[in-house]
Amino acid sequence: MKAPAAKSSKKTYKEYWRLRSPSGNIIYVSKSRKIWAEIDVPAIQYVDKASLDWENYPDGSNIDGGKSFTKHWRIKNTGNTTWNSNYKLEYVSGELSTSHSK
Repeated sequence: MKAPAAKSSKKTYKEYWRLRSPSGNIIYVSKSRKIWAEIDVPAIQYVDKASLDWENYPDGSNIDGGKSFTKHWRIKNTGNTTWNSNYKLEYVSGELSTSHSK
């Protein structure tokens, strides 16, 4: 058996089984025609989390005045959601430049 994938709410699953002889007769198990498996799959709590994995210019790097540079970050998904194209790195504010790639 394999537990179904977790959903956003808890769910109980139950399966029934029975034992049959080679001739097709049902064999009672502890006075019952059926045995079962019952499990609870807890709700999954979806969490968006991230950590900075790498950057090419760490904070405090020396850059000659007037020189252009491109900052790269590698951000690691440490939550349990799957990132897609709807997740964006967004410029908030600062004083380094007036041009920002999006």
